[in-house]
Amino acid sequence: IIPKRSRRDKDLYELTGAVMEGWLRHLPDGGAYAVISKELSDVPKDMEHPSESHKELVEKGYLLFAHLKNEPETAEGRAKAFGTFSSNLTDAIQKRPDETKEAFELRKVWSKQQMDQLRQWFVECGEFEAGLKVDMEGKQSVADLLFSALPDTDLSKGIEKLASEPSYFAPVQQPENAVASLRLHFSLNPAMSERYKEIYTLTKPVAEQIIQRDKEASDEVKAARVEFSNLLLKIMTESVDVGVVDLFADLAPSGDHHNLLLGVRCSGQDSITEALKVFPKTEKDVEFTADVAEVEGVKIHQLKLTKNVGASLKEFYGETAGTIYFGVGPEAFWVASGDNSLEHLKATITKVRTAEKGESDNVLASVHVQALPLVKLLDGMATEEGGLDLLEEMRKRGLLAPKAEAAKEEKKDDKKGEESKDRTQRRQQRTQQLQNFKWRPIALEELAKQDGTFDLEFKRTSEGTLTGKATSSEGLLRTLGALIAV
Repeated sequence: IIPKRSRRDKDLYELTGAVMEGWLRHLPDGGAYAVISKELSDVPKDMEHPSESHKELVEKGYLLFAHLKNEPETAEGRAKAFGTFSSNLTDAIQKRPDETKEAFELRKVWSKQQMDQLRQWFVECGEFEAGLKVDMEGKQSVADLLFSALPDTDLSKGIEKLASEPSYFAPVQQPENAVASLRLHFSLNPAMSERYKEIYTLTKPVAEQIIQRDKEASDEVKAARVEFSNLLLKIMTESVDVGVVDLFADLAPSGDHHNLLLGVRCSGQDSITEALKVFPKTEKDVEFTADVAEVEGVKIHQLKLTKNVGASLKEFYGETAGTIYFGVGPEAFWVASGDNSLEHLKATITKVRTAEKGESDNVLASVHVQALPLVKLLDGMATEEGGLDLLEEMRKRGLLAPKAEAAKEEKKDDKKGEESKDRTQRRQQRTQQLQNFKWRPIALEELAKQDGTFDLEFKRTSEGTLTGKATSSEGLLRTLGALIAV
């Protein structure tokens, strides 16, 4: 951005350049505020100070805030403007030198899906408000969010569906002492559903290409992984017709250990069972046992690791750490592992399957995370003898770029001139620094002093309106600060 000061107005600057063209005005308050807009008329010399024009938000104590209000009459103009923006962005997507044509096509369609979703939010939004503040008394940061859709839009109708349809898993209450907990419940509109089906179809050859990259796997193992991947994509494609994303996951203490319980609405139950039978062929030391139990029409199967799973997992989940139970029912798929997990799974299935349909709690999403137990588990798994470093394992499977890939990009850019070469070298250095960054010891040291928690809830509070709140505890903020400071 190139600023050029006005000769007639010392506080006004014209902005030009590739990033943005517009106007900036310094306000006469000692330089604490500046206002930027694409229109000169938005920044007149006698404009009202933001602390007055946004007095209501300032009085809420926000350190940072944003507010947008749209009218139905301007929706057509927003749609036209976003269409131009989306087309320019889509046209700029180019095939990478090391990218297959199938992967490129998938990336383009995925980008279009994201643009379509952003377009709906932008065009059909009536009001948006976000604010961040620090609660000194509670020793936490608080982020507030409000999103209101224009009346009689598809977005408004989707929000209202939350009020009419409760989550299938509504009877499952979040454990008070959960280490981690997740709830998601929102509808899919028809256009979004069809795009997801297209994405899953395009993912099939790309997934096979990724599987074939694993040089350590035999041809038999690769063939099994391709079959397993195809079954998963078939399940996901069929599940789109459910018309809703509805799932929960709880990781909570159980005695001296923990257990994990997950449930998700889906279709394709026969394919799920077939995928579970195929899975032992994709990995070493895995045994499958079908029909170990049945409750309320849900068949429960078992996958068991026959080798030592490591001290960290046993300490966290108990002696049954290597055993995972899968429930396959007519409306949902279940996963359970850890201490007392089979009994917990059966009890929860019974509770959900026998409960009377109640009213919706209007919650679109909720998240709870207690950081220290999770970081401690990840660190133990990565550092113990024969342990598992998840990032390294993903690189080996082709799910993440190998560490040497940044160096390959450097060679390809050598001929683009010194400026391009310098940019490439800096990018390479940043990539390598991030890949080699030892974040776990720093996080463990800080979290041991004061554990960190994160909580978020996003729910429908009135017709066509969603409100949310996210809180981060002092321990988490101090840990993030320590990681950034390195």
